[in-house]
Amino acid sequence: MKLPFGKKPNDDVEQPTVKLIRDKFQFNLADSTLPQTQDNIIEEVDQGLKAAGKPTYRSTMPVASMFFVELLMSDYQEAGHVGAVTLQLIESGYTKPNDKKRSKKRNDAEPVLSVLDKFAIAFTLNNEFVHLPQVIANYFMNLRNDDVGYQGRRDYIEAILDFYDSTYGQAFKGLFGLMPSESISLPSEDEWRTKYGDEKKVFVIAEKRENETDDVSDNFNEPAQPIEDSESSVLDSDNEPDEAEEWGEDDSSEFVTDAFEDDGVPAFEESESVPTDSKSRSPLPNIFSALDQVVDSGSIQAELLPVREFHELREADDGYVRSQLNRKKMKFNETRKLALDSLNQSAEKKLGEKVAQIKKDLTDQSTKFDLAHNALELAQNTVQPTIQAELDSAKSTAEKDLLTVAQNKRDEENRRHASILQEIDTTLMSDKKQTLQDLEVEFGQKEKSRIAEAQANYQAEFDNKKAEQFNNMSSQMLSELKTLATSLQNSSNEYMRLLVEEENKYLAKYEEQQRKIHIAAQKREIALQAVDIEKGKANNLQSSLDERDQQLAEAMIAINSSKQREAELQGEIRSLKANNVTIDQMELIAGKDKDTFTFKDFMEWQKLQQVPEKKKTSTRSKKGRLCRCCSFGNRRRWGRGIQMSAFKRHLKYKALHVPGIT
Repeated sequence: MKLPFGKKPNDDVEQPTVKLIRDKFQFNLADSTLPQTQDNIIEEVDQGLKAAGKPTYRSTMPVASMFFVELLMSDYQEAGHVGAVTLQLIESGYTKPNDKKRSKKRNDAEPVLSVLDKFAIAFTLNNEFVHLPQVIANYFMNLRNDDVGYQGRRDYIEAILDFYDSTYGQAFKGLFGLMPSESISLPSEDEWRTKYGDEKKVFVIAEKRENETDDVSDNFNEPAQPIEDSESSVLDSDNEPDEAEEWGEDDSSEFVTDAFEDDGVPAFEESESVPTDSKSRSPLPNIFSALDQVVDSGSIQAELLPVREFHELREADDGYVRSQLNRKKMKFNETRKLALDSLNQSAEKKLGEKVAQIKKDLTDQSTKFDLAHNALELAQNTVQPTIQAELDSAKSTAEKDLLTVAQNKRDEENRRHASILQEIDTTLMSDKKQTLQDLEVEFGQKEKSRIAEAQANYQAEFDNKKAEQFNNMSSQMLSELKTLATSLQNSSNEYMRLLVEEENKYLAKYEEQQRKIHIAAQKREIALQAVDIEKGKANNLQSSLDERDQQLAEAMIAINSSKQREAELQGEIRSLKANNVTIDQMELIAGKDKDTFTFKDFMEWQKLQQVPEKKKTSTRSKKGRLCRCCSFGNRRRWGRGIQMSAFKRHLKYKALHVPGIT
């Protein structure tokens, strides 16, 4: 559509002083005035965009997208940071660099992203602020410039909001319940002309309804078109960079003064869009779909070891080895899963990066192709000269016909009154002007119709060429991607094979190690059982010894009793000797009770113990040899009373005598 102002010539296109993003419309916050200079709110908005997986202001500063500024203004308003705000709105686009030294034959430089126009939009941020579309519409509707009419202003506002719809429309709808283009109501042309003529402020009504969603980030995750591809879509819709739907103001806020044609007819009266259905059909969506399918082809699967549930077992329990092997297999399965995930993620990341790069290259080449093959421009250049020639011929013929008619009338009316001749001349001028205007309208419609037809033909031709060129490119890229996917899959399988082989070797060694541990534990168990048996035997022996000690204690009591009896007998002997009692008399006394050991018994035993002199030497040679049960022996070292007690004990424990001692 032809706007009141065309784009600046290439000589006047401003080269950007900052790095632009690929959005058609964007804001330069470095040359803007914000309510406050602290960046904590900017950080909060950035974190929300980062959580939604969208480009942040920190990655594009000082330029920012329209939706980022939308969120920023809303947060400023909620935080109470109100005041005067000035936002620099930039319109960007691809233009060919103007190098005067470059020859016409080599004027094939690649288009560069340049600043086409910029505007300083000033407003007051307060409680009445609703959203950016209202601010933008208010600015252009109230901009003082008599050379731009209502339709031109309306078209430019709609161009901005259409871009806003296509890139961030769903995110905006998540905030305000409407698309940006639906969020304002522009005044009628009559209302605008009245207020503008009276230099009164024109108000744009902001529309807003209850948000239909609970989470803005969900809508922001599904924009109508990706941010990075927004430029190409805008350029496709504009087609002609030199006659796009744009107008603006320069640094001195003065508009271009060529808004009227030479004949005094306002240019915006002819700015109606050319009706056409010849929209460019891009092969990129099908190519991108095929590329996306390759991303998942590099993944692999790993064989997992069979495992089962085991209770906790001791090393000596049966099934301990299987339990330990099962536990180790579970760990190896986890290792394999982690390795599998890492390998698949790495392959997917590499393929994804490669596909993203291919998509970017294809998009850039598509943009360059569209710039170099503009169907509308070629149609205009082809049709306009023909129409202009036909128009000139028609004008010439019409003038000749009118002059002939007029001359005939003059000749006829020359015979009449001079006043009638004057009336004829006046009629001629009026008819001529009206006829020329009618011809302009008629051939203007012909021009539009033929341009649309030619554009459709050229666009179909270009689409076929583009599809053929990009299909060839995509075939080669798909082949490279499949080769890369196969290589990644082979390397991943080799890694998993080596991992499985190494783990199997380790499991064999680990099984042998656990068997040794198991055998050693069983041996320890057997040893502990033997120790328990020996402890039982020792306990039994101790009980036997305790019993014998008891018996020995009872024997000692009997010995003490015998000693007392011996002392009594000694007293009796002394008494008997003093009374001159004979041995026969003592036998008589002893014969009364044969079971009682008497002094006579002792005397007889004493005689038996006396041996020849030569045997005493033999007894000394065995000095120190004692009976184990009663320590009877070495009788010469004892007194007579002690020997008698020892003899009694010796007789009682005869079964335990030491051999050689009687």
